[in-house]
Amino acid sequence: MSASAQLLSSIEALPADAVGLLDFGIEGTVLVESRSICWAVAAGMKRRLSALLQQQRSPPLEAGYIEQVLAECRRTRQPLGEALLATGHISQDGLRMALFTHVVEAIGRIARSGERCQGFVPHEGPSYDARFVFTTAEILAALGARRDRAQAAAAKRGLRTTLIPGTRGLAFMRDDDGPVTIAVEGTPALRVPEIMDVCQWASSLLDVSAVFDDDVRIASGGRSDSSSVVTWKSGEIQYVAVCESRAASALIVARVDAALATGLELRT
Repeated sequence: MSASAQLLSSIEALPADAVGLLDFGIEGTVLVESRSICWAVAAGMKRRLSALLQQQRSPPLEAGYIEQVLAECRRTRQPLGEALLATGHISQDGLRMALFTHVVEAIGRIARSGERCQGFVPHEGPSYDARFVFTTAEILAALGARRDRAQAAAAKRGLRTTLIPGTRGLAFMRDDDGPVTIAVEGTPALRVPEIMDVCQWASSLLDVSAVFDDDVRIASGGRSDSSSVVTWKSGEIQYVAVCESRAASALIVARVDAALATGLELRT
């Protein structure tokens, strides 16, 4: 398991109602709520958020204006998201993207540092805005997507056009160290250890199927937890759909089989 996956797994291991700050010393901090991530900052990122926020407008917002809003938030303790949206200069989607990019980069830096968590500081107060809270699964996928952003975008489209209500899915690519998750879809989000397990299971399933048919690109099977998994390949990307029923699994197989048969490669 990668350093990033280990860090995210440790967050998932916290009590379900835990709200507070994970302290990684000089390397950074991670603010969590109910096993999701509200905020993270790492060493060397002092002005990173300001730069990301500036880029959410064309032409970019002035750096001084962003710094002014941030300083006012620190002074009044007003939530950053609330303050920025109130200005009317940044959209909700733009703000979420800036915050998400910042958090992903921070988690990656802290994980690469190898620093262990030095403690947990509980936080008391109102819950964080759900619009700007991120799951461990989507952060793991965003870190993996850095390997090939074009493939990651194609994988996300492939999942969205194939999954049905009640199913969850992911896409990964293989490298020498094993599967690298590049996209996730569906709720509730898969947990990181489950993602690692599903990727390994799906890889083995296709590898075993290829022994009998070296042209196989889709396979399905049941798991010990009574769920079913459908996995298929499109180019370098391997997809996985986790289905709670056999009917859902059969429908996914039919949709994937039809798309592969027409050569669409699920890139709509």
